[in-house]
Amino acid sequence: MLATLACPKGFRCTVECTNDDACSMATIDCPDAHSCSLVCNGAAACKDAKLLCADDAPCGATCGSTTACNGLTIDCGAEKCSAMCGAGYKTPTVTCGSSCSCTPC
Repeated sequence: MLATLACPKGFRCTVECTNDDACSMATIDCPDAHSCSLVCNGAAACKDAKLLCADDAPCGATCGSTTACNGLTIDCGAEKCSAMCGAGYKTPTVTCGSSCSCTPC
């Protein structure tokens, strides 16, 4: 799936990718000034996806299965940015940039 998922402006956003390949190769564009999170559950649920965090709000991803975040990239903004994964999971690439608090898996 090559898609751009744009979170609505003016609201915090949670994108849940709960089936196999649900958000594979998608770009998730987070809203300005509101928190944004990506939840990946299922085989390759967020494979080769990209999470684009806003500069002025916290952002992060949770990887709920071994291959859920394989190839996922997270482009952090200036606020808190994190990825949460279990031991032995394929971990996303986290680009911390100017994040005040960056926590990869």
